[in-house]
Amino acid sequence: MLSIKNDYEAIVLGGLLHDIGKLLHRCDIYRDGRKYKCKLSSTRHQALSADFLDLLEENNILKKNELLKTILQRHHEDFKMESMFKVQDLKAGNDKTLAYIISRADNYSSAERSDKEGREGSYRTRPLDSVLHTLSITNDYNLPITKYKLNPFSYKHIFPQNFDKNEQEDLTYIVRNFIKEVKDLKCDDFNSFYITMYNIIKKYTWCLASDTQSGLCDISLFDHLKTTSAIGVASYLYHLENNTLDEKSVKNNDEDKFMVVGFRLEGSKNYIEDIRTNKNSAKRLRGKSFYINILTQAMSYKIINNLNLTISNIVLNMGDKFYIIAPKSKKVQKIIKETRQEINDYLYNKFEGELYLNLAAKSANGNNLKEFTNILDDINYGFEKNKNKVHAENVLLKPIINHGFEIGGMCSTCEKMLVKKNENECEFCKDEINIGTYLSKAKYIGFYNDDIDYTQKIKLFSKDCMYVAFYEKKEDIIKNPYIIYNIQNTDLLNNYPNGFKFYANYVPTKDTEVLTFEEISSLSKGVNNIGVLKIGMDDLDMLMSIGLIDIENKKDINELKRLSQEDEGEEKLHDYTTISRLSTLNENINAFLNNYIYNTFKNTSSNEVKLINGVSVNINLSNQYVLNNTNDTITIVGPWNEVIFTAKFINDEFKKLVSNNKDVTLSCGISIIKNKEPIMSGLKEASDNLEKSKANGGNGLIVFDKFINWDKFDEVFEFGEFVYKNMRVNPHYDDSIYAQSFVYRLLNYTNMANEYKSSNGQKLENLMYISKFTYDISRNLVPKIANIYNLDINKKEDKEKLYQKSEIRRLVECFEDIDFLYRYMNVVLNYAVRKNRGDN
Repeated sequence: MLSIKNDYEAIVLGGLLHDIGKLLHRCDIYRDGRKYKCKLSSTRHQALSADFLDLLEENNILKKNELLKTILQRHHEDFKMESMFKVQDLKAGNDKTLAYIISRADNYSSAERSDKEGREGSYRTRPLDSVLHTLSITNDYNLPITKYKLNPFSYKHIFPQNFDKNEQEDLTYIVRNFIKEVKDLKCDDFNSFYITMYNIIKKYTWCLASDTQSGLCDISLFDHLKTTSAIGVASYLYHLENNTLDEKSVKNNDEDKFMVVGFRLEGSKNYIEDIRTNKNSAKRLRGKSFYINILTQAMSYKIINNLNLTISNIVLNMGDKFYIIAPKSKKVQKIIKETRQEINDYLYNKFEGELYLNLAAKSANGNNLKEFTNILDDINYGFEKNKNKVHAENVLLKPIINHGFEIGGMCSTCEKMLVKKNENECEFCKDEINIGTYLSKAKYIGFYNDDIDYTQKIKLFSKDCMYVAFYEKKEDIIKNPYIIYNIQNTDLLNNYPNGFKFYANYVPTKDTEVLTFEEISSLSKGVNNIGVLKIGMDDLDMLMSIGLIDIENKKDINELKRLSQEDEGEEKLHDYTTISRLSTLNENINAFLNNYIYNTFKNTSSNEVKLINGVSVNINLSNQYVLNNTNDTITIVGPWNEVIFTAKFINDEFKKLVSNNKDVTLSCGISIIKNKEPIMSGLKEASDNLEKSKANGGNGLIVFDKFINWDKFDEVFEFGEFVYKNMRVNPHYDDSIYAQSFVYRLLNYTNMANEYKSSNGQKLENLMYISKFTYDISRNLVPKIANIYNLDINKKEDKEKLYQKSEIRRLVECFEDIDFLYRYMNVVLNYAVRKNRGDN
C-alpha cells in the first residue's frame, strides 16, 4: 500500500482530490451508501472528499494520511459554512498553513464563481454548460445553452446537447465506473499513482460541472482539480524556498508568488512541410508531424521534472506551445534558463537551427491568476518580441555546427541534410520513416528518462536524454516509464503511470502498408490529383483574450477592447478568463481536433456530405491522411475532389461542437497538385491559402484561388455537381449536354467578366462576354436541349419552354448574377472540368 511521504505529496494530491467529493456527492446511491456504511456525520462534498481517502485505504491503495484528510475536508473559508469544513477553525500550525494553500489555490483557480443566483433546479443534477457556447465577441449572444451528457471521455460524446438535467441513472453509471477503476489501481510509487489518478479523474469528470450554483457553469471538475493542484504545489514550493510557510504569508493574495512560463517551438511548421522529394514522403510527413508532437511533450516533461512539478503544472498544452505555472524564485528562473539552453543547444546542433524553443514569462500574484488571459496576452506578446532572436546565443558562441560525424554527402531521401560517410540516409529521415512505420501499428507510446532495451524507440536530447517507445501490445511495455499513453482509446493500465492521449495523426493503409501519395491520387474522381487541406480556428488568441469577458450589453470588438483597458470609472466588465476555464476551453478544442478527427477518419469508410436540392457527395475519410500541426490547425491529404467535401464535413461537425456559435469558426485552405509533384508545394500552398482565407474574414475556405464563405459552399458545389453531371454522357442523347469545349468557353467568358469587374468597369471590351455567352447558348446548347426534350426551336412556345429547362436556365441565371459569376463561377467550372477529365 502506498504512503504519503511528505508535505509536498500531500499538497500535490490534496489539490487534485480536494473537490472529488463533488462527483461522489451528486450520486444518491453512492452518497447514501457511504453515509450508512461509514456512519458519516455529513455528506457534503468536503466530507465525501475526505471519505474518499478512507475508501482508498479500504482497498489497500493508499494509507490514510491525516494531513491530506484535513486538506480535503477543510479547503473553504466561507464564514457561513460549518466549523468542521472551515480552514480558519483549525488549530494554528503546519496543517492549517497547508490547508490555506489549497484553499487559496482553489479560489485562484475558479474565482469566476459568480454571485448571480443559480438556475432553478437541483444543483446536484445541473449539467456542464459548453464553454464554446460562452465565447462571444459580438452582439449575437442569445444562443440556446447546450450541455454535456454524462459519459466517460470518448470522441463520440464531445458534442453538447439540449437537455435540462443529469439523471441519477447517468450519475450512478459514472460514479460506479470511476470507483471501479480506482479500486483497480496498483501503484508502487507516488508518480505512478498521481499520473494514473489524474487520468482516471479526467476520464470521468471531463463532463461534470465544477460549480453548479453560479450563473456560469462551464468549467469541468477535471480542469478545476488539475489547475488547483498546479497552483497549490507552486505556492507551496515558493513559500518553502523563501522560508515563509506561515499562515500570514500564505494568505497574502498580493505577493508575486507565481511564474507563468510559456514555451513555443519555432520553426515546426516549416520543418513539417519541408519534404522536397517523393521518396517515402507519406511516412516522412507523418513522422515529421508526430515527431514535433512528442518533441514538444518531451520538452514539457523535462522542464517540469527539473522544477519538481507535476503534469498538472502544464496548465495549457496547445500543440507547438505550452504554458506551465511554477513558483517565482531565482532558483526556478535559473533552472528554466539552463534547461531551455540545453534544449536549444540540442535543437541548434541536431536541426541546424531550424527549430528553436521560444520562451516568455510573467510573474503573478493570486489576484492576477483570476484574470489569466491578461497573463497569456503578455506571454504571447513576448513570443512575438523574441522570435527574431532565434538561436542568437548559439550563433554568437558556436557559429559552426558540430555534426559529430565524418560527413559523407547529402541525404538521398530528403536532399537536405548531411549523412555519415558510407551512408545514404540521414538520421532525420531514418527517425521520420521509423516513426511513420511504428505509428501504423502502435497502441501505446511510452516516455522514459533512461534508455531501454527495445528496438521501436527514438532518442530525444543530447543530455539527460528521453526515449519514446512505440508498443503494439501492453505485454511489450518495459518497466519504469515516466508515463505510458494509450493512443487509441481511454482504457487504462493498472501497473504503470499511464493515461490516454490522442493525436490527429492518421494514415490510410492497405494490407497493413501505408498508402503512398500516388496511390491516394489514384482514388480521385476524374484527374488523378492530390488535395491538401489545411484547417484552422479563426482568431483563437482573441477568443481566449476577450471572448470570455462578460459585458452587460455586448459591444463591437473595438469597443470591447477599449472597455477592457479602462482603469477608472464605473466597472463595466466582469472577467471570466480564469485558468480553469481556459483549461476547459483548451481541452475541448484538443478533444475535437485530435481525438474526434483521428477516430472519425480511422473508423469511417464512407460518409455522405449533403448539399442543397437533394444533392449529396460520398467521401471516404479512411483514405485520407490526417496530421496535427498545432492546437488549432490540422492538415489533411487525400483525393483532390474528396478533401473539398471533407472540409465541409469537418466544418459542419465543428458547428455542432460550438452549438452554431457564430463567433467560433473555422477557415480552410486547399491546394491541388499533380500526383508526382513534391508534397511540399501542396503543403505550402494550402498554408498560404489558409492565411488568405483568414485575411478574407475567415469562416470559409479558399480553393481554386477563390474565397467561399461556408454559407455559400452548398450553392457553389451543388452547381459544380450540376455542371459535372451535364458534362457526362447523357443516356438519352448518347453524348454530353455540356461538351468540354463548351465548358472551357464558359471559363473564358467568366475570366472576361472577372477582368471587367477587377478593372472597376474600365476594360469595357470584356463586356463582350455577355454577347459571346448569349450566342454560344443559342447556337450550341439550345439545339441539344430541344432534341432531348423533343421541342421545336422555331416555335415561340417551345422556345420559351427550352429556356426554362435547368440545363439552360441555370447557366443564364448565373451569368446574369454578376456577383456569383465573379466570385464563384471559376470554382464551379474548374471543379466540374477536373472531375470530368478522363471520366467519360
